[in-house]
Amino acid sequence: NKMDVDLITVIPTVSTGSTDADGDLLFDSLEIENAVAVPGGTSILQSVSVFHKVDQTVTFDLIFFQVTKDVGTAGDPITWGGSSESAVADGAVLMGHVSISDWCDLVDVQIATKTNIGLVLQAASGTSSIFCIGVCRGAASGDHVAATNVDIRLGFIKD
Repeated sequence: NKMDVDLITVIPTVSTGSTDADGDLLFDSLEIENAVAVPGGTSILQSVSVFHKVDQTVTFDLIFFQVTKDVGTAGDPITWGGSSESAVADGAVLMGHVSISDWCDLVDVQIATKTNIGLVLQAASGTSSIFCIGVCRGAASGDHVAATNVDIRLGFIKD
């Protein structure tokens, strides 16, 4: 019974060539490998830092699931698919969200940080991964010029 602290960096694929709008999918299902210490285990998401390498900002939600879920195409409005949004969310085991909105301008790059989150996450049986999507909650400050210019650093406390 020990608690480990881990910082995991993931790089989503975002849309390029058009400015994201409110409700657009910033990125689709992104696997966060080893988010928990043992298959089917739990962790606490304590912090999130987002680093945008080409000086763009967008308010967005990170939405966490136990399993991968296709909710559309980056740059287009989010779609759940099927006839029942709640059934789709239930099937993907929706676990919570974190809003990213407080950007710090570092001249040619931007960073946003959210701390003291305390969101408990649990991996599905047989895996140590969790999944997230990014949904825009406002217009981006400009186009993403490269699909991999956003780094997300997640701070976990694992059991």
